[in-house]
Amino acid sequence: GGGLFEKLISSAELLVPESAEIVRTIGRGGTTKHYVSHRAPLLRNLPIAVLVDGHTASSAELLAEALRVANGATLVGSKTYGKWRMEMVRDLAGGYALKFTIAMLQSPRGHGFDGTGLVPDFEVAAGSEPLDRARAYPDLQKRMDVDPQFKAAVQVLRLRR
Repeated sequence: GGGLFEKLISSAELLVPESAEIVRTIGRGGTTKHYVSHRAPLLRNLPIAVLVDGHTASSAELLAEALRVANGATLVGSKTYGKWRMEMVRDLAGGYALKFTIAMLQSPRGHGFDGTGLVPDFEVAAGSEPLDRARAYPDLQKRMDVDPQFKAAVQVLRLRR
C-alpha cells in the first residue's frame, strides 16, 4: 500500500543512481526540499518493471515514480491510488488523534499526482484469482497463467534484456 517516507528514501537509494532525485516535498509557504540518493545503487543497468494498482499509494507510488524517472522502470498494472501528501499524526488525550498534512509531494520531474494517481506505462487488468493466491504459486508459469499483470511485467523485462 503506502509506507513510511524514510523507508521510501532508503529503498530508493538501493536502486536509483547516486545523486538522482527521489522526491520533492513542498511545505508550508512553498518551501521545497529535494531528496536525492546519497549512495551508489546495489544493482545497475538492469531492466525494472514495477507492478502497481489502485492499492499502490503514498510512499509506494513515490518509489514507483522515482524508479521510472531515474532508472527508466516500466510501470505495469492499473492506475495507482493518488496519495501524494506527507501527513503527521499527533496523539491527543482520551484516545483521540489529530492527523494533518505537513507537505505535498512531487515526483523528481516536479509533478504531483495527489488525487489522480500514476498511470502505468502498460495498463493491464488484474486477474480473476486473488493476488495473495497468485503470489503463492512457486512455479513462474503457473503464476503468469493466473496473474496477467505479472505476466505482462515478465514480458516487459524479457524485451528489455
